[in-house]
Amino acid sequence: MERVGKTEHTSIQSWGDLRYDEDDFFIQVFEKARQSTLELKEKVEKEGGVIAYFQHVYWYKEPSVQEPLTLWQKTRGFTWNFFSYVKSVAFLRSYSQNKGMSETYTRGTIGIRDLYKARLSFVNGINYTHQDVINVVKKISKAHGHLNIHYYYNETQGFARDMIQSSQHKLGYESKEVKYLVSHLRELLRCVGEKGLIRHYAHSQGALITVLAAQHLTPEEKAQIEIIAIGPGQLVFKEATGYKSVLNYVSAKDYPILLINPEARKVANSNDMHDEIIILEPHPDAQNYSYDHTLDGPTYLMVVAEEGEKFCFLHDRTYNRWMNNLSQTWNWFFGN
Repeated sequence: MERVGKTEHTSIQSWGDLRYDEDDFFIQVFEKARQSTLELKEKVEKEGGVIAYFQHVYWYKEPSVQEPLTLWQKTRGFTWNFFSYVKSVAFLRSYSQNKGMSETYTRGTIGIRDLYKARLSFVNGINYTHQDVINVVKKISKAHGHLNIHYYYNETQGFARDMIQSSQHKLGYESKEVKYLVSHLRELLRCVGEKGLIRHYAHSQGALITVLAAQHLTPEEKAQIEIIAIGPGQLVFKEATGYKSVLNYVSAKDYPILLINPEARKVANSNDMHDEIIILEPHPDAQNYSYDHTLDGPTYLMVVAEEGEKFCFLHDRTYNRWMNNLSQTWNWFFGN
């Protein structure tokens, strides 16, 4: 599939040309390359469809009797600068739908490629619009050598309601966002197979949802998922959740997170080392912040950059070859 834009764009093909799940629900991706924007738009609308870009709307399916239905799924949200540089586009057609499927949730993919047996996942925290999430995911993808980031959008209901919901999550209440994240992670696990790896980034409330999601994943599934919790609303621990590995990053100036997580506060005050909690010295550019919590702030963005570099070094052969060639070129010109 010919890519859209320069480097920051979606790979719809990463979900596969034809994908099945246990309910025989499948989505087939059709490619329409190098058609003019107006011709393509007119053709798609004439057929009753919509252009799909950057995001997909997925149906959450409760166990029920399947009812065949032909339906064009509508996408929402992100259309940033789309019609100015479309070279190719795919649209999605749904051929079957479960009876009683009334809930939808939004997933998306930003990047240029996937690794063969690994996927990168992200869930956002409170008070993030979809556009905010897209902007953050672009930066995460860039930090990982423009690998695809498959995100689940934890939709905001406004700051106050998000805070109330986070408090409920802290007390163990399982909202619909928990089952949506479970569905998202299982979709990625199906892509990588039994021996594959999922690296899952969770910010703020996203960590709360990730902890609750662990109760609905099998031990075998959790053994394939690495967790990087950044400014977590609740600390994630390997022993309690069963995930493959866990790291919690908390800025020493992220006062709300230190307040609600006594374990992190204890590590910060004692300067002791902890296997799963890392207290970060605030970035110099964050000194003027009243508190240092945003994921795209300088402190946490530095963590994403470091984790991205480590991930690519360990798992991305293309990245390693590129770095090796760069090193050899440098040594040839400037070496002794």
